[in-house]
Amino acid sequence: GRDFLEIVFENADGQTAKELGSDLLPGDICFFRMKSGNGHVAVYAGKNEDGKNLWFNAGRNVTDTGKAGGYYMEDSVGPSSKDTFHNNSKIITILRIISFE
Repeated sequence: GRDFLEIVFENADGQTAKELGSDLLPGDICFFRMKSGNGHVAVYAGKNEDGKNLWFNAGRNVTDTGKAGGYYMEDSVGPSSKDTFHNNSKIITILRIISFE
């Protein structure tokens, strides 16, 4: 089979993860528009046993310095539900890997 990236959601105004609800699937690559006007990308990892969204994040806020070039902190490896940024920020595009046989 072959894998392709498909845009499954695109909205210039964006929607939060809560607004998107079950439209998010584990592995979705989510592009966010931040209030500063900059962009951010994270991968949706699904929900934990408490029903909270889990995100894989490689942003600078999970580094030891909080700045680009810092080292990732041990507790930042793996999906996290602690991050309110991803749950409250507007997602403007979702890419999904689609497999074809």
